[in-house]
Amino acid sequence: MVTIVPLFWGRFQIGDIIAEDRGVRLVYDQRWLNAKGRGAFPVSLTMPLDSKEHEALSWLGNLLPEAEALRTVSRGLGVASEDAVGLLSRIGRDTAGALCIGVPRGTTWKDNRYRQIPDDAALERIIAELPAKPFLIGDEGF
Repeated sequence: MVTIVPLFWGRFQIGDIIAEDRGVRLVYDQRWLNAKGRGAFPVSLTMPLDSKEHEALSWLGNLLPEAEALRTVSRGLGVASEDAVGLLSRIGRDTAGALCIGVPRGTTWKDNRYRQIPDDAALERIIAELPAKPFLIGDEGF
């Protein structure tokens, strides 16, 4: 089985993450490669801006939380903690480097089922509970 998850910078698709039996790879989109020298950049020093397939599992793993936070997120989503692609396709909207995995920026709150925080007291409670509730996991999901 092959899973292909798009990778965005803002709303511009810069490549695809391809997961299959032989591993997880990143392939840059040709439009991104054509923008080289005009703002395009490699997502990692280990994955230079070229048309080759790059091993991406280590890079993706570094975008995920660690230890108990990873287990909590994994349980909450019903995705194995070893499935970096599956997890990031669900929570990777705002990763390090302003990259979005799976969903581009610019979509509406409703499109992604986000909920707004009603007031300052709720925000303070959420911040205080973050160590125990990564990604705001709770009774209603994330």
